[in-house]
Amino acid sequence: MKSIGIKLTAIMMVVVLLGIAITVGVAVAISGNMLVQESLAKMHKSTLYEAMKMDEWLLERATVIDGMANVLSGMDDLADILLTQDDNATFERRTEHMLRPSLKQVLENTEDYFELYMGFTDGSAVTGSGYQFDYEGKNGPPWYSTKRGWYQLALTDTSKVHITAPYVDAQTGDLCISAVRAVVYKGTLVGVLGSDIYVTELQNITLSATLDATGYSMLTDSNGDIFIHPDKDYAPDAKGDLRNMSTVKDGAHAEMWRTISANTDVYKFPKADSIDHYYNAVQLGSTGWYFISALPAKTVTQPITRVIVLIIVIAVAILVVASLSVYVTVRRLISKPLVALSAFMKKAGSTGDITLTPSDVETIGAFSKIQDEIGETITNSAAFINHITTIAAELERISNGDLTSEVKLLSSVDTIGLSLRKTLENLNNMFSEINNATVQVSSGSKQIANGSQTLAQGSTEQASAVEHLSASISEIAEKTKENADMAGKAAALANAIKDNAEKGSRQMDDMTAAVKDINAASQSISKVIKVIDDIAFQTNILALNAAVEAARAGQHGKGFAVVAEEVRNLASKSAEAAKDTGGMIANSMEKAELGSRIAGETATSLAEIVTGINESASIVTEIANSSEKQSQDVLQVNQGIDQVAQVIQQNSATAEESAAASEEMSGQSAMLEELVAQFKLRDSASANMLPAGRAPVGLPPAS
Repeated sequence: MKSIGIKLTAIMMVVVLLGIAITVGVAVAISGNMLVQESLAKMHKSTLYEAMKMDEWLLERATVIDGMANVLSGMDDLADILLTQDDNATFERRTEHMLRPSLKQVLENTEDYFELYMGFTDGSAVTGSGYQFDYEGKNGPPWYSTKRGWYQLALTDTSKVHITAPYVDAQTGDLCISAVRAVVYKGTLVGVLGSDIYVTELQNITLSATLDATGYSMLTDSNGDIFIHPDKDYAPDAKGDLRNMSTVKDGAHAEMWRTISANTDVYKFPKADSIDHYYNAVQLGSTGWYFISALPAKTVTQPITRVIVLIIVIAVAILVVASLSVYVTVRRLISKPLVALSAFMKKAGSTGDITLTPSDVETIGAFSKIQDEIGETITNSAAFINHITTIAAELERISNGDLTSEVKLLSSVDTIGLSLRKTLENLNNMFSEINNATVQVSSGSKQIANGSQTLAQGSTEQASAVEHLSASISEIAEKTKENADMAGKAAALANAIKDNAEKGSRQMDDMTAAVKDINAASQSISKVIKVIDDIAFQTNILALNAAVEAARAGQHGKGFAVVAEEVRNLASKSAEAAKDTGGMIANSMEKAELGSRIAGETATSLAEIVTGINESASIVTEIANSSEKQSQDVLQVNQGIDQVAQVIQQNSATAEESAAASEEMSGQSAMLEELVAQFKLRDSASANMLPAGRAPVGLPPAS
């Protein structure tokens, strides 16, 4: 366990440390901001200075071209040559003779120039180095000065010198610029004077302009194309094309470029490698280019770090001295007096022993003389322990069964004393009520036991009656079930008879239809017989005619007469046979008609029989269904009676159990009376409220 001295010392150390931290924070914030502003101001001043150096260098080169252009603009002889329409050979010879020496002399005397030239309005040009252009296009497209970018740039404003954006020379591979100006004679364009200039000096200025070894500078045009940069990843590519600040490194500098190109202030942005840098851009007045300087943020904050380290060292020293002083003071004034109190409380908390030993009394007497909060705490703790000891003695009496003691209170707000007094009062009231309740419970339990016995006997008799009733209902249910089965069989038999009757009715309908068909066939045969009779009659007439003709023929017709006679005999027989057959057919038709009438009447009777059988089967089915439902209802009644019987049996068992429990409760109440009698209550009348013949446990019965 850590001592209170250490804890208080730690608290004081935290307070001191917090004060030091606040002081350090304020100091660092103020000094750090001043140092950062000073560094950024120095960075802006340096960037402005280097930009002015570049402007000065560019203006010097532009001044040379401007002076030469002014001289050429005032040369009448040159103007006459250039404005006279001579043939090409004469023109070239005269310009070579007049211009080349001058251009060559200036080119040799100017270190930064690597070419000086003048382009004419006809597309030709003359150079100081003597270089001949391919006008005819032998090695590629024809070369014309008027189509060159520098020529067209000079014509945008003929009154001043123009400087082109840096480019990579196709012949040397070096980075260079061109300074050009139009040569105008009395308002007429004569040509354009130009010079190609190495930017070595600009590179030296840019690469050497750093505030710190970790900083760097760069040069871009107004669109963000990078001319000069110390990192090769930002240099022109293999084709000579310049890289742009908005697209290089996958656009990592796009936001930075938009911000610094629109303001002259210093801004903080992460570099492509995620290291924060400060950037400042200054626009060159001569060209509109941007000179940009960059400085790592950690370089700016290094002075702040040194100040922080110094302040922390001083703060730690102050903290150590303050901690030692606080620890010694706390130990002498607080820790030592509280050790004795802590030891006593530890003993009381771990063993429960709150008895003050002579050494405890001596220690309390010594430290109670201290006139501060610690001394008062020890004195009050001793008084509280004495009060607790008194309360413990009262509790001891209560544990021995004496509830008659009176608790003395230290004041009207003595929490423990009031609680103990209330406990005694509640215990006295509770045991008095328990004593009274015990007598009532004993009497009530006996009454319950008697009632339970009576209830159990009645439940047994009721269960027997219900059992007889259940047997009778079961017999009724069995008879009802047999009636339902017989009704079901009768319904099945009625349905079978109905089916047979319906089948007979259908067969009678078929027979009636067959008789009608026979009657129809007999009528058809009668018609056929009539036709045969007519044929026989006609044949008889023909035979008679044949006999007449044979008689007329005489001797020659005898054979024919015999045949005619035979035919007439055959016709007569046929007529008689047809007549007999017609009579028989008529008789058959009468019989068939009679059979058809009888079959119809029989079919009608069978239909009436089928209708009666259907009604009988329906009635028998309803009887069977009612018997089945009645059987189910009787079965449900039987089940209900069985459930009633079970409930009655359970009630009987419960009544017997209640009687047994009542007997047991009566015995328990007697035991409770004996236990309550052991306590000595303030109300002696309540303490002696016991049934006659009983005495408290451990005491002899009253004599």
